[in-house]
Amino acid sequence: MERVDVVVAGCGVVGLACAWQLARRGLKVAAVDRGRFGQGTSATSFAWANASTKTAFEPYHRLNAAGLAAYHALAAEHGAAAIGLHGRGSLQWAPAENDLLAGQLQDTYETLRGWNYPVEWLDRVAIAARWPALLLVEDMVGVFCGTERWVDVPRLLVWLAADFRRLGGTLFENRPIVAVRRDGGRIAAIETAAGEIETGRLLIAAGIDTPKLAALATGDAALAEEFPLQVSPGFLVETTPVAAAKPLDVLLWAADEDGLHLQPSPRGGLLLGAGDIDDWVGEGDHPAVIEKATAALVERARGWLPALETTGLHASGKVGRRPMPADGYSILGPLAEAPGVWVAVTHSGVTLALEIGRLLAEEIETGNMPAALAPFRPDRFAL
Repeated sequence: MERVDVVVAGCGVVGLACAWQLARRGLKVAAVDRGRFGQGTSATSFAWANASTKTAFEPYHRLNAAGLAAYHALAAEHGAAAIGLHGRGSLQWAPAENDLLAGQLQDTYETLRGWNYPVEWLDRVAIAARWPALLLVEDMVGVFCGTERWVDVPRLLVWLAADFRRLGGTLFENRPIVAVRRDGGRIAAIETAAGEIETGRLLIAAGIDTPKLAALATGDAALAEEFPLQVSPGFLVETTPVAAAKPLDVLLWAADEDGLHLQPSPRGGLLLGAGDIDDWVGEGDHPAVIEKATAALVERARGWLPALETTGLHASGKVGRRPMPADGYSILGPLAEAPGVWVAVTHSGVTLALEIGRLLAEEIETGNMPAALAPFRPDRFAL
């Protein structure tokens, strides 16, 4: 029977980043996944590393900004290509004549500037000069964040897994957790389909499976249904390589939340999504709906990139199931009902993964809560 300091349940981008950060602190760590690592929500993420869309709650913005900074620091140490970091910024844009959307962008700009986040206000002339391939049919305004990036998540996960193993971590794939053994109320071991792993500490970072594992860890079966987490479907389309993607070095996002978002993919194509299409695709149960949604997104992309040739273009759609805490903000910290058990579940997992991992690793090793975690504790939901 193996004995480790910490078991991390879930090997998507958040779980694997947590396991890696724990191993960096010298702890003996086992990371366990019910399938192959990175094949859940992490495989269907738009993967925009940003803090510019998080302006409703300053601590959450700060957490995301720290997550983005962690990518820049890791890239400086190991190279952006090695960890899958791409792009040279993001542009949120809207028609200047649309008072609502342009006003929202102006508010975003003022808030970010007030928080000392790197941001620029661009008019139509500046947008056209920087990105001449874009079709600007109206007088546009935009908020440009030059430090923001997008992440090739499979590349990042391969890097994290390799360095985790180098640091002495053990990665168990295809080993679903079926039970949690406690001793005097405190966790003593986790039981997987392939046997037990003894540990006094468990970090659950399993995305949409977090409620089920929290129920096992606490012995409270009702928690599987009552855990304050929703599942939010998200539909993305990736095209085959296209010439129109080559001149782009920016991620594009319409101020209208139902509008298109677009970025170059690591494979030379375009990655496309839109909020309204997420809604009507839903869980993606009907192939005809997927086909229609894919065509609609490609057509919208042509509206922004007139050079996009659709002859011979192939595009494939995929539906992800994203975890969304009930109040929209991360749930990070120990469960009161299960001494020795922590949870890490969040939207914006790609942006936050490295920083969440660092903060929770510090807490798990030292027993002291970093101040940045205080607004995001499970006890705000009586967990």
